[in-house]
Formats: sequence, structure tokens, C-alpha cells
Amino acid sequence: MSVADEYLYNNAAYAQRYSDPMSGRPSRHVAVVACMDARLAVSELLGLANGEAVPYKGAELRLPWATESRLPVWVAAYGPKALALAGEMGDGFILQLGDPDIAAWSIAAVRKAAADAGRAAGDVKICVAAPAYVTDGSQQQLAHARDQCRWFGGMVGNHVADLVSRYGTSGPVPRALTDYIAGREGYDYAHHGRAGNPSTDFVPDEIVDRFCLLGPASAHIARLRAKLVRAGAPAPAATRGVGYRIPTSVTEPVTVA
Repeated sequence: MSVADEYLYNNAAYAQRYSDPMSGRPSRHVAVVACMDARLAVSELLGLANGEAVPYKGAELRLPWATESRLPVWVAAYGPKALALAGEMGDGFILQLGDPDIAAWSIAAVRKAAADAGRAAGDVKICVAAPAYVTDGSQQQLAHARDQCRWFGGMVGNHVADLVSRYGTSGPVPRALTDYIAGREGYDYAHHGRAGNPSTDFVPDEIVDRFCLLGPASAHIARLRAKLVRAGAPAPAATRGVGYRIPTSVTEPVTVA
């Protein structure tokens, strides 16, 4: 039985015999927040994690076992309001996109919001995450890498479409982020996050090259050193995927000389 199945089974069994307010400490010390409840503000999530009583939907929520915990909250963001929230309240900011210009704009917005809130720049850690595909440097493998990673431009495009509907194409969001979705015609989540996603045909090669890291390992490292780190991203760490080998040279920390 998986952990998730165990939770469901125990929850059903507990519901059958429940009669009094819960007073015992849960053995797993886990709180499950459904997607529909993710609208909890960062401050409320922090309060819950630290054992505080938090008002929510007319009730008072509290995790009595969390009195000694400290939960870091990282905020993933693309648009101005979410970037400001990351700077004002987040312990960290996550940008899922490897374009140096957009990274520089996003990180600057987060740090400005942090400064305006009286926080030090170092109070908000930065994480820039993007797909990487190592090739042998040939055009054939580059074309293959682009096709394997084009789904990412389509995924980001869903968020960009929301930003365009809110701010338009001449608002505060850089056109380097918004222009490419002009040919977008909806999105089928049945193919979400998969290579060959037919809903991502609108994503041009230029966007795949900008948003992702493609090419030989030396090109990855050169781009990280020359652009992303100078844009404000931290020294990168590579992650090994299942069944996918990353050369040792890529997993070594990259610093600006």
C-alpha cells in the first residue's frame, strides 16, 4: 500500500468512528492542502507551519504538532504581482525559465519588492530552473533536443497567456516574454509536459533556445557563466534524471571568474 493509499484508508476509517474533536498528535506529522486551498496567503501558510492559529473560510486552522517547526516558503512567479509577493514575503523565488534577459528583469523586480518591504537582498534566495539537454554539438542532435524540450515553451505559454489577458502586450511584462504566444490556439492538458505535445507547435526554435539549455556541455557552462549568473541567478547545480546521464563537468558548481 502506498503512503497516499494509506492516508486515504486511515482517513475513511477515522471518519467512521469520529465523535470528538481531535486531540492526538498525528503520527505522520503531515498536513495535506488540496489544490483548491492553495489560495492560502503565504503568511497564512507560514502561520500554519509554525503552529499558529490561522482563520480560514470561517474556521480556525491549527497544526498543534508544528510548534517548533520553521517552514521556508518559495514563491514561483512570472507576473508583476506574484514577483512582488515573492520579494515581500517569500523565503525564496523560483523562476521556471532560462532566458537571461527575463531572469534579470524578474530577479530585479523581486529584489526591489524585498527592499521596499525593508528586507535585505539576501533574505530572498533565488532559484532559476529550466530544462537542459546535452548534445554532441551537431545540428541533428540540436533539432532533436529542441523537439524534446518544446513542451516547456508551451507550458510557460499558459502562464504568459494569463499575463497578456491581464496586462496586454504593452504592459509591465517584457515583450521578450509575451510576443511568442501570438500564435497560441488553446492548450490540451492531456499532453502536458510531454515531448511531442501538439499544443506547443506555436513555440518557435528561438524560444526553445532561450528558455532552455541546449547543446554540448561546454555551451551550457559558458551560457551559465556569461549570462544567467550575471543576471542574478545563483551558481547552478545540475540534476540527474532517470535514465539520463549528465557529464561530470556539468554537475560541478559554476562560478563567475
